[in-house]
Formats: sequence, structure tokens, C-alpha cells
Amino acid sequence: MIGVSLDSRVQPTLSIILEGTRRLWQPLILTGVVFRVLGILIFTPFLGLLIWFFLAASGNTIVADEDLLRVLLDPLGITALAIIGGVSLAAIALEQACLMTISIGGSGGARR
Repeated sequence: MIGVSLDSRVQPTLSIILEGTRRLWQPLILTGVVFRVLGILIFTPFLGLLIWFFLAASGNTIVADEDLLRVLLDPLGITALAIIGGVSLAAIALEQACLMTISIGGSGGARR
């Protein structure tokens, strides 16, 4: 009985999702490609400079194996991880927000 009621609720939702995907696949893919290209052109060099800055601030020019762990466990290393993680998370959240905006806009706006 639970399977029947669940199936009757899932079927209309699935058809709505598939219909929306058929209409919006081009803008969704274009947005994904734009964010990937921006990530390669802007985000990757930015992260490289950020890592270089934190390594220079730690006083190490070359870091290998155990030294890497020592640098990351240092207060400056933990700060670097938090900043790099935050920037990475913000970029992913921005991409998801754009994809959701396209999806909601393509469905005729937010439902009330």
C-alpha cells in the first residue's frame, strides 16, 4: 500500500522534471560549461596564488610529505584550508544558484 501511494506521488513529479529538462537542457548545459571555463581560467590560478601565498607566509619554499602535514596543521595552514575551502564552496554554491534560477525561471516562476 505504501508503494502504491508513493508511486502515485512520484510519477507526476518525475514527468514534470523530465518535461522541464527537455525544455531547459541547453541553458543548463551552457551554464555548466561557462562555470567550468571560469573555474579553469580564474579559480585555478587564484587558488594557486593563494596556496603560494600561504606557503611563503609559512617560511617554506618547498613542501613535501611530512612537511605538508606540518604546514597544514599550523594555525596559518588551518586558516589557508578554511579560506580555500570557503572560496571553493562559494563557487560551487554560485553555480548551483544559477542552475536553480534557470530551472525556476523555466518553470514559470516560483510556485506559491
